[in-house]
Amino acid sequence: KISPLFIQTANNPVITIPTDRRDELIRMLDNIQERIKTATCSEWNRKAYHAALKTFLYDIISLANNPEFLEITNIHQSRNQDYFARFMQLVSQYCKKERKVHFYASKLCISSKYLSTIIKEVSGKTPSRWIDEVIMSEAIFLLKYSNATVQEIAFQMNFPNPSFFGKFFKRYTGFSPKTYRNNATLTIS
Repeated sequence: KISPLFIQTANNPVITIPTDRRDELIRMLDNIQERIKTATCSEWNRKAYHAALKTFLYDIISLANNPEFLEITNIHQSRNQDYFARFMQLVSQYCKKERKVHFYASKLCISSKYLSTIIKEVSGKTPSRWIDEVIMSEAIFLLKYSNATVQEIAFQMNFPNPSFFGKFFKRYTGFSPKTYRNNATLTIS
């Protein structure tokens, strides 16, 4: 089962990378770019591309978790920024099952109205918009990288039926899930 990878860097947003590791990472990115340019639709090429990308991401994660390379910053977060960070963690955790702002507000022990005010103030977006965007990124990931059918993805994402999922997806992308999956070159504005 493939699931999205989220890297939390809010506490230590600066990673100092030694020159030799930086050069190695740049070579890896160049390799990934070359694979994308020359990729064919074969299953083996996709697997090779995914393996190269995973290796790159794991290297970044290992650097991000190595105290030797972290520049510890004493960023003082305001209470509202703390609520926003906690809200986003909850959305990442529960978005497949819960889409109501009230659910997240109750998890944070505040009112829905107060949560909406805080999130809008800190990020410029409403909580509902954030929830929808995380759901969309999950859906796009599943459409691109899983073998699940659109119906299976709709149920996995807790939509009542594939039709609701299709309407939701099309509202945000302009494409049906099936069209999006079948045409990997589509770009979402």
